[in-house]
This record gives sequence, C-alpha cells and structure tokens, in this order.
Amino acid sequence: MRIIGGEQKGRVIRLKKSLINFELRPTSHKVRKALFDIIGTRIIDAVFLDLFSGTGAIGFEAFSRGAKKVVFVESKRTLINNINKFSKQTEIIKNIEIVNEDCLKFLKTTDECFDIIFADPPYYYEKYDELFSLINNFELLKDKGLFVIEHSSKKNIFQVISNMEFIKSYKYGDTSLSFFKKGGVKVENSPLSWNL
Repeated sequence: MRIIGGEQKGRVIRLKKSLINFELRPTSHKVRKALFDIIGTRIIDAVFLDLFSGTGAIGFEAFSRGAKKVVFVESKRTLINNINKFSKQTEIIKNIEIVNEDCLKFLKTTDECFDIIFADPPYYYEKYDELFSLINNFELLKDKGLFVIEHSSKKNIFQVISNMEFIKSYKYGDTSLSFFKKGGVKVENSPLSWNL
C-alpha cells in the first residue's frame, strides 16, 4: 500500500499477512484518492483525527499532504505496532500521536479539537449513533470542522445523524464516503462550491 500524494508520495506501508486475520479492510487507492481530492487544500495545517486507523494509510496520507498534526486511534495492538513501525522507518514522528484505545473511549476522554475527523469503522459496526453523538456532544470538531465517514454503501448512515449538517455522499461500488460539517447550511453542489 503506497502513499499517493504529498511529501511522502510513493512510500510503501507494508502490512503483515497475519494482520488480515483481523478482517482488515484497508481503504482502497481509488477511495483514498477521492477523499483527498474532495478535501483539497483544507488538509493544509489541519489537525486530523484518524479513527479506526487500521493500516494508518489515511492518517499518513493526511500528514504527507500537509496536515499540521495527525492523531491515529486504533484498538488492535498489532495494527498500532504496524503504524508505529512505519512512522519510525520514515521518520514521520513529529506532530503525530498514536493511541491504542477503543475509539469511543478516546472520544470521551480527549481534550483536543479537530479540523477534520475521519472514521472508517468495520462495515458491521453498530454504534454509529454513539459515534456521531460523542463527536457532537463533546464538541470535538472546530467551527466548520469536517467529519467524514467511510461506510458500506448498503448502510443508511443518515438514520443516525445527530446535529451535524450533511454535505454530500459519494459512492464507490460497495464503499461510500459521507461528509458532514459542524454548522453552516446544506450544500448540494460540487465540492468546489462548498462554503466550508
């Protein structure tokens, strides 16, 4: 798996075959590219939270493209070890925080506020309502902050929205990216016209 843009473009994130036993579903190259094409220059100097980090590819991509700080949160120790290993090999250590903890627990205890929160829970995940509520109730997004969730295209994510403004959803086969923001008004047009 390679970083596809920014200063670290071309760097390979190696994944042990044994980690696949965790039913790991890394975000595809196509979806990663689409995500950062949509986010665009908002990533520059952003404080970025990567929930359910898995391989860490999304967080490392964010850092490579100019995020000021990236926080990785992953509950599985073996995956955290893999993220740590890559960060040390590439000397991507400054302004990176790697947390081995349940994502919901982290959201309840962190005192940080983020410009962009990305979440990629397992497709069988059932706690979307709590995830949304914690981000909203603990005010973890900065003003006009962006929340992006990767989910199964079969999942009706809009049934669990809690006080966040839906922007748009993009479908890539079985995978969808849904974008929400704190405050503002609903925008239907292309990403370039978003008043974020």
